[in-house]
Amino acid sequence: MEAQQARMTALLGNGTFPAFTAARADADLSPESLFRFGLTALLDGLAPRAR
Repeated sequence: MEAQQARMTALLGNGTFPAFTAARADADLSPESLFRFGLTALLDGLAPRAR
């Protein structure tokens, strides 16, 4: 994500994608939150099979 930061800033700064810009502003893209999201999705998908 750090490698693409300059490109994302330029892309979002020109106003072409206002909905994406708004969504990204509210997003928590820290490694911890991404890990938590992925783990939750994985475990939620496995839960029906465990029953």
